[in-house]
This record gives sequence, structure tokens and C-alpha cells, in this order.
Amino acid sequence: MIFSVPFSLEPETIEHFPNLHDWRIEQLDDQQRLVNRAVDGTVTEHDNLVFHGGIGGTLEMRSFSRAGLEREFACAGFARVRVADEPYLPFGIYWSDPWSVPMVAYR
Repeated sequence: MIFSVPFSLEPETIEHFPNLHDWRIEQLDDQQRLVNRAVDGTVTEHDNLVFHGGIGGTLEMRSFSRAGLEREFACAGFARVRVADEPYLPFGIYWSDPWSVPMVAYR
């Protein structure tokens, strides 16, 4: 499987809303707020939301980490993961940073 998603080199994936269950986005003045009611009934509110594609676009739910992705691939039964960070200049492929590069998972 060839896989690509932005990721960091942090040790863990960060879930922005780990107890998300029954949620909605509310407008508060000129900002959006996520209001969530967890399974146990606890209500939480989250500000400073990140939307990809502008407000109302895709809400960023988590920030993936390379190590977290590798663990998830292993749990899904992939025997090996290769981070395809090598440049291939004849095709104009050059990665200036070691994060958010394609990954290849093998069964």
C-alpha cells in the first residue's frame, strides 16, 4: 500500500478530540467552536479549530506522527513499512524535510 498523509516526527499521534461522540460546530462571534457530549455525558468545548480548505471545510481531528502511523500499520497486519524519502531528481522528486513524505506498507 502506498500511503501519504502529513505527519510529524513527534513520538505520538495527537488526537485533538479524543472523546468525540455527539458533537457540533457552533459559531461564536467570528470564530467556530466544537461542542462535544462524550459517551458518559460530559460536555466539552474546543476553540482554535483548524480547518483545511477554509472555515467549514475539513476539520483537523488529529496530527499524525510517523511512529504512530508505523504502529498502526503493524496492528493492521503490515509486516514492513518503508518511508519513501529518497529523492529522484530525474522526475523532480526532492524532499527537503524528513516528515510528510510517502510511506509504503508491505504485507
